Amino acid sequence: MIDELKSIQLQNYYTLKLEVLSAQTVTHHHRLLTKALNDAIDWDFISKNVAKGAKPPKPEKLEMKTLSSEQLNILGQTAKEVTPIYFPIIYTAGHTGMRKSELTGLTWNNVDLNSPKPKIYVRQTITEANGKYFTNQRPKNNKARSVMLTNELAKLLKELKEQNDKRKKILGKTYNPLDLVFCNSAGNIIAGSELSRSLKKALKAANLPDIRFHDLRHSHATLLLQAGIHPKIVSDRLGHTKVGITLDLYSHVTATIQEQAVTALNELLN
Repeated sequence: MIDELKSIQLQNYYTLKLEVLSAQTVTHHHRLLTKALNDAIDWDFISKNVAKGAKPPKPEKLEMKTLSSEQLNILGQTAKEVTPIYFPIIYTAGHTGMRKSELTGLTWNNVDLNSPKPKIYVRQTITEANGKYFTNQRPKNNKARSVMLTNELAKLLKELKEQNDKRKKILGKTYNPLDLVFCNSAGNIIAGSELSRSLKKALKAANLPDIRFHDLRHSHATLLLQAGIHPKIVSDRLGHTKVGITLDLYSHVTATIQEQAVTALNELLN
C-alpha cells in the first residue's frame, strides 16, 4: 500500500535503476514520484511524502560542445547529401535551438509559413521511454513559445510541407497520421536512436567534431550570444524560464560579451 512506502525503499529503487538507466533518467523518476506523492497528500491518501527522505543521484554534467557558424553550414550541406530524411530536423535544430522532444513533437498546425514573419509555435513534445512514445501537450517548463524562422529555414519547411502533402495524397491517412513536421520515411515518429545515427553519419562525412544532437541547441545559443544578441531574446528562443538560466548555462560566452561591452565603452567615453 502507498501509505506503507518508506524512503529507504525509494533509495533502493534508485540504486537498482542506476544499473540500467542514466542518473538523469533516475532523477526524472524521483521528480515524478515526488509529484505523485504530493498529489496523494492533497487527496488525503497519505500524510507524509517519503520521497523527500530519498536522495536521487546527481546527473553527470556532460561537456558542452558547440559548432561554429561555418561548421553548422557544412553540417547542413553534408546532411542533405548523406542523410536526406533526417536533414530537415538537423537543419532546424541548428536554426532554432529547439529541443529534440520539441522537434519530434512538432506538428504542421504549429508552423506558420504564411505570415510576413514565419514562425514555429512550441506547444507540445514527444518523448521516448522503453520503446514507447509519450505526447505532452505542454513543453518543458510549461512554457509555450514562438520561434521566428530564418529565411532559409522557412523556405526549407515550405518544401517539406509540399512533399508531405504529396505523400499523404498518394499513401492516404496511414502516412504520417500525427501530421508531424519531421517523420521518418514510413511517416512515423523519429526515434532518438535514428536521429543520433544520422547526425553522427553526417558529422563523420563532413569531418566535423563528434557532438550530441542537444549540442546543436547549444551551438545556436552560443552563436547568438557571440553575435551580441540580448540574452533575454536568446532565453526566449530557447524556452528558458529565466534569463539567468541562459547566462549561467552559457557563461563561457560572457567573456566575449564583456569584450564587446568594453569596446563599445571605449568608443563612447573619453
